[in-house]
Amino acid sequence: MKQISYNPDQYRNNKLDDPMLQQDSTLHFNAVVRGLLRAAKTQGIDPQKCVEGTGLRESDLVNRDRLITIRQEYLIFSNFLKLFGKDDWGFRWYDYARDNVIKMGLYGYTLMSAPTLRDMINFLYYGNSLTSSGFYYSLKEADGVVQVFMRPKFDFAECTRLRFDIEVAVLFGQFSALLERRFKPVLVSMMHDATADKALYYDFFDCDVIFDAPFNRIDFDIDLLDEPLPNGNQTVFEICRDRSLEELQSLAFRQAPTSWKLLTLIEKERKFLITKGQAAAAINLSSRTLSRKLEAEGNTFKDILSNARLNAAFNLLINSELLIEEISYELGFSSQSAFTHSFKRVTGQSPVKYRETAKASL
Repeated sequence: MKQISYNPDQYRNNKLDDPMLQQDSTLHFNAVVRGLLRAAKTQGIDPQKCVEGTGLRESDLVNRDRLITIRQEYLIFSNFLKLFGKDDWGFRWYDYARDNVIKMGLYGYTLMSAPTLRDMINFLYYGNSLTSSGFYYSLKEADGVVQVFMRPKFDFAECTRLRFDIEVAVLFGQFSALLERRFKPVLVSMMHDATADKALYYDFFDCDVIFDAPFNRIDFDIDLLDEPLPNGNQTVFEICRDRSLEELQSLAFRQAPTSWKLLTLIEKERKFLITKGQAAAAINLSSRTLSRKLEAEGNTFKDILSNARLNAAFNLLINSELLIEEISYELGFSSQSAFTHSFKRVTGQSPVKYRETAKASL
């Protein structure tokens, strides 16, 4: 087994108090919560009780195209735990994720046609705002090992173990489906302490596991990253990837039109210093009406502005030759150090390192 150095203090200060980490404006698939509601039914729990406080009905989530916010997902998880009473259910998602990728429609075809795991992870990476649920993905290569980080966008509090286990199990299942064999890591780091159930994790991962870590991380042999996948097809992957992201954005716009009008305004016209009053006037609304409409869609002006700045940061780092200092001021940060600090807390990488890693993978 490869020896991997681990510094427990490396990310210890990565707390969930940064506005870019606390945003609730990210819409994503409801597949995980739909699975949770199915589990509730098998346990004799009324699924409607699981969606209390979310502004949703159980019938809303029958449609897999119904997108939800991170906050709504958290509330459903919290309700489920209160009703179910156990949080050791997450690994059951491995088999489901492995066996049902192709049933996920266009998104599933995108994953299954990925030429390599690198391409698949990049799809999760760049399509993160709609496809990666409540986590930011980032990738690091070092000393013959690939490290995939999954940092939560939201503090899941008492739901931490269940939510993190599901995210990791789904990723394992998808990796295994694409490889057509069980995915084998060399080290796994989990952000929770599994207390008396640690043997369950050692058996499932079949490798060393670090608990109570400041991040979720999967480490695996670097040779797997660019190994040609059995069903990989570059042409099909690119077509499906682009169409999938277009479809997701269209769904999001239909379900949260004011949020997406505002996000489009900020991103396309690069208005990263815009005030709420200016934004409201630009889309022919009063400031009060804008706030009310955003609230009805589960968002705030501050959240959407933060989301737009982050999306623009990803794009400028990958697709421009602007200096980091120039990008900082372009996005409305007071200094390069302020931008670097905020960006690193989200991705785990400095803007310089992110740019190097992303461009090397293109």
